[in-house]
Amino acid sequence: MNAFRKLATVAASFAVIGPIALASAPSALATTTTEPHGCKTGVLPVTVIGSPGVKAKQALGVYLWHDGNGYSLRATQPGSEKIVISGMITVSRTIHNVKRIALETKDSVRVSGNTKTVAFRFTNYGYIDGFNFTADCSKTVKVAVRIGESQATPAQVFLGKDRTNPTSVPFTIERATTASAARVY
Repeated sequence: MNAFRKLATVAASFAVIGPIALASAPSALATTTTEPHGCKTGVLPVTVIGSPGVKAKQALGVYLWHDGNGYSLRATQPGSEKIVISGMITVSRTIHNVKRIALETKDSVRVSGNTKTVAFRFTNYGYIDGFNFTADCSKTVKVAVRIGESQATPAQVFLGKDRTNPTSVPFTIERATTASAARVY
């Protein structure tokens, strides 16, 4: 009988805790999928989470996302003519672990002396150019992109697995205490 009461108490506890745990699951998932060890500065907006699976010769522009390894940026275009894609990313903390991806000799990725800004310039002929980096749980990540001689349009920037376009370029990715309060502006 004593074992039955304990089992009943545990079952009643789960019945009360269950809905609460489910209600808080999206924030918990955002924390664990965006930062393996969590960030005291908050979680990232859902729109920047996950790889868009970008491939060479896709839509002209820059693809930016965050996953358990940090940020990734890729550039491509559907043609084979020369297009210069450049920009700057400035973070509120520091940039680390910069890894160049499929860059040619004249392409560049440079981190500033204070390690808060990374500037990039790719000469793209329709293949993939890019880099990965970590931003040390930065509260804000500011992104500016140019395509050719002009500022990129929002339709030329693709964020996260759903390829969401920002509302403007340049734009800022801001962490918050919950994924629903985190934003891109």
